[in-house]
Amino acid sequence: MRYLLISTIMPLLIVAALWLLSSRLPPTDGQLQALAVLADPTEFEGSNAFPILWLLAYDVPESELDAVIAADIKALERVRPESHTAFQEPPFRTLAAERYPDLRPNAEDQALFCPSRNMGCLERVRANPMAYRQLILQHRRLLDRIAALAEHDHVQSLFAPDLIAPTPWFQMVSFSQTEHALAFAEQRVEEALSGTCRDLLAWQRLGTHTDTLLVRMIGQAFAGRTYPRLLADMLAELPTGHPLPADCQALLHPPEADMLRMCRPMQGEFRMLAALIAKIGASADPRGGSDYRLDPLSTLTYRPNASIARSAPLYAQWCSEEMIRSVAADDPKPELLQPPGLLDLRCLSNWSGCVMAGIATSSHFLGYHVQHLDYGARRRLLSALLWLQENTADESPEDAFARLPEQMQSLTRPLRLDTEQGRLVVDLHRSGEEEYFALPLPGSRLSLTRDQQQPDHNQYEPGGSEF
Repeated sequence: MRYLLISTIMPLLIVAALWLLSSRLPPTDGQLQALAVLADPTEFEGSNAFPILWLLAYDVPESELDAVIAADIKALERVRPESHTAFQEPPFRTLAAERYPDLRPNAEDQALFCPSRNMGCLERVRANPMAYRQLILQHRRLLDRIAALAEHDHVQSLFAPDLIAPTPWFQMVSFSQTEHALAFAEQRVEEALSGTCRDLLAWQRLGTHTDTLLVRMIGQAFAGRTYPRLLADMLAELPTGHPLPADCQALLHPPEADMLRMCRPMQGEFRMLAALIAKIGASADPRGGSDYRLDPLSTLTYRPNASIARSAPLYAQWCSEEMIRSVAADDPKPELLQPPGLLDLRCLSNWSGCVMAGIATSSHFLGYHVQHLDYGARRRLLSALLWLQENTADESPEDAFARLPEQMQSLTRPLRLDTEQGRLVVDLHRSGEEEYFALPLPGSRLSLTRDQQQPDHNQYEPGGSEF
């Protein structure tokens, strides 16, 4: 009986000792280095566009934006976590909805505005110019607020980090392209070109200077697809050599490397993940006040700090020198870290945390890295297109293309001149969805009459998601 008791108790004591040892193990050196990289505060210079983005749908005077945002921050702190899930809009209404006029167009007017995935916005506007003049007049205040985004320098959420925090309603911010298309259709060419380039520059700047992956990808969609398509359609109807406004001149430079790196957005993503892990961990503490409930057994196998440290290297690697070299080499398949295996002594006291940390693997974010590289290729193509606009007046497209500045070409993905279809083309890495991106050459539709101008929408890349 004595030996039976010992043989029963001893394994339990060994497991308890191992659990105690596991719970006392500090983060590894690699995890500590990663935490230090991710803890580096993201500081942006200039004006934050978040308040106007968050309150875009309501006619809040600029002098009152800060007060409304402050009230919304306090109100959001009172929203209980169990009242919504990550797949539902939080039950949260901004204070502006009760105090200020709602600027959102009705469904009929929304359908009139050119969608962000702009396919033939000029054609749409020309088909019914009277309706579009009325549309622009009716929503003048909203369009003025959208234009004001160009006065800001970055987008950084003012809400506490949270994976389920509410986000601005981005669906309206590309409505301005409809206004620019109408201006061009009415022969207000300089106004149309300048406005399109101004908005493109704004989203290039806002998308680059942000600490959230969502805003980064939206900015790249607008600055890499939506506005370049509209601008190229305009230039295709103008003679080569037509002077470019100052805003368009600024786009002659290909994107800088910082625009293609994921470091700052991944720092922001990690802060949101760490906040969620800590919130779940608070449920193990009766004083924590969290409503993310863990069952009793899980509280013995979940350590928030260890879980955060375990996830850190997967996020910090996007700030590494290796990733800088990968961007410079236009490499869509860099060597990435993978979550450590579960056969780890640290996981004995943090099994739930180890499993959670393994969900967001490096391959999950690889697609975003590839999209960043493709954004760089699209913007490089646009820079080359604008250069051709300025340098093809006295020579053939082939001769001008042969003189493209070196920084506009690439050894890995050179631009191609398709004179047969009158377009400039670049291959994309995301071949499963989009094989190439193309824009019409300047002056390529100049010989067509206004009634005959029917842009070939197949010149753009087939299929694909906007974001």
